[in-house]
Amino acid sequence: MRRSLILAGVVAALSAMLWVTTAGPVPAVHTISADDAVLQQAARSGFRTIVQLLEWRQVEPVPGEYYWEYADWLVRACEHYGLNLVLRLDHPPEWAVRTGHSPPVQLEAYAAYVQRVSARYRGRVQAYIIWNEPNLAAEWNGQQPDPAGYRALLEAGAGAARQGDPGALVIAAGLAPTNQSDPQAMSDLDFLQALYAPGQGTTWDAQAVHPYGFAQPPIAPASEHHGLVFSRLHTWQQLLREQGVAAMPLWVTEFGWTVGPTDPADTWQMVTLSDQADYLAGAFALTARAYPRVPLLTVWNLAPHLAPHDPMSGFSLIDPDGTVRPALDVLEDTRLLRRSRAANALRAMLRRLTYRPESVEALAADVIVRLSDTDIAYPHWAKPHGGTAPARTWETTFYLDDQGSGSWRLVLETMQVEEQANLIYINNHRLDSALPVIGRTPFTSVWTTSTLEVPAEFLRSGANVLRLELSPRPRTQQDIRYEGMQVRHVRLMR
Repeated sequence: MRRSLILAGVVAALSAMLWVTTAGPVPAVHTISADDAVLQQAARSGFRTIVQLLEWRQVEPVPGEYYWEYADWLVRACEHYGLNLVLRLDHPPEWAVRTGHSPPVQLEAYAAYVQRVSARYRGRVQAYIIWNEPNLAAEWNGQQPDPAGYRALLEAGAGAARQGDPGALVIAAGLAPTNQSDPQAMSDLDFLQALYAPGQGTTWDAQAVHPYGFAQPPIAPASEHHGLVFSRLHTWQQLLREQGVAAMPLWVTEFGWTVGPTDPADTWQMVTLSDQADYLAGAFALTARAYPRVPLLTVWNLAPHLAPHDPMSGFSLIDPDGTVRPALDVLEDTRLLRRSRAANALRAMLRRLTYRPESVEALAADVIVRLSDTDIAYPHWAKPHGGTAPARTWETTFYLDDQGSGSWRLVLETMQVEEQANLIYINNHRLDSALPVIGRTPFTSVWTTSTLEVPAEFLRSGANVLRLELSPRPRTQQDIRYEGMQVRHVRLMR
């Protein structure tokens, strides 16, 4: 034990030294909608932080009804891979939108959402970005951008985030770089000037920015190309000084160059694959040298799941077919990401040495997955998993640092299990025991805890996939007698 503690201390010290001696911003990447493979790639490449959208409309599609399964997995996965997580909170549900008002959503409802998210992940999420590009009508429910309306939203969101998690950072929304000023868009410079008008004060920790380079190299001066260049960073810093908030950090939460927009009107933004690689690497070097008040630099994006015709795919570090673009190879070879990779490896070693949980969560106690083998989803029924019927399979990913040599126990709570052969697989290994039928009355409203043995050889270090399959039944019986199982609080225990 003493040797392990000493080794853990050495690893922690080396990790801290590597990071402290790495000059430059924290390397980050925007994952849009990550899966396990994307997070593995981000950590393996040396990114320290991911920025991810957590859509309000997906978490709370109707008032008071919450779907946390994806967000819970994302937080667990980032912890396993040693990635800091920054969540962007926007994309409101229809029920919360206020047409003809500014801000264009119910303030109380948005604040409640932010507070609920930050409280749920207290101490596990680094920062929250309040909305996205409010200087565009497209991001402001089609309404004319309004700095005063956004300030009201920002202050409400900041207060709610701090109520849920006093330790989390609150970031003002990144603005779209534009010189346009009409009902569809407002110059980001004019928007910032109004947002930081003297005497108003600030209740947030940093300002997000999106210094897209368009087709110009990162060293292109802000005085050229109408200022639509990466070095617009300098213009933003100067503006904040003039507004009396020079100490406000600028977090770059999106930037990049595209190799393939599909809209002919946007071809002026295109660069070659080689230029994309050189410009991204050059931006990291330039930021380390010239912008010390930019602590985070986030590449847009790492999202191989995008369709080839999606304009966002042109910015990605990976092609839609999964091929790594030269930009990712070049970034991985930069001094900053090399050191970050080394620090990530040391942190992973420290976690393996010191993290020995007795229980590993796969599904939270307040998250219910509903499965059914009937093709009919009646309106009065609860929403089935995935939103459509039938829903015969549920799959999730959980993480182990070391599976050890002894057996584990899979513990889960179920309701309304009527069939004898509902099967569970872990990493494609079928457990010997099926889920037991619930014989208690009333079986439709009583949760029953089941425990099944999981041999250690079924498990592996890292990501593990758990799959639950409803038992097959002749089709003629499915709508006469159907399986309508509910599952919650799934965990693996030693």
